[in-house]
Amino acid sequence: MEHTYATKHIKKIPFCSNCLNGRYVGIRFDDIPAIIRNLSEKDQEILSIFNIDTGKYTHRKSGYRIRTGPLSLKKKENTVIRTIRTTISDFGRQSTLERIYDYLMSIENSKYR
Repeated sequence: MEHTYATKHIKKIPFCSNCLNGRYVGIRFDDIPAIIRNLSEKDQEILSIFNIDTGKYTHRKSGYRIRTGPLSLKKKENTVIRTIRTTISDFGRQSTLERIYDYLMSIENSKYR
């Protein structure tokens, strides 16, 4: 079974003192819409409109990641739909990713558009 970001990270992150004191409220697993909650990292990459290079990370004792290099964003040459159709051979998975894409595009205040 392929692990998702949510199953690998969100449930395991310890709360920092800012989170415990209510000064910062991070995303909770239940805040993620069910349709996108269990996307694999590969599916997230396919649905992304950017090629993202985050550089290298280190971890603090608290468990939080720290990026040690520059962040690079480059818009992909192909559309998301074209990427789905050319990289995924399983029709069921194609259909699921296209439905998720349609959902992301339908949200009125989506930053995805």
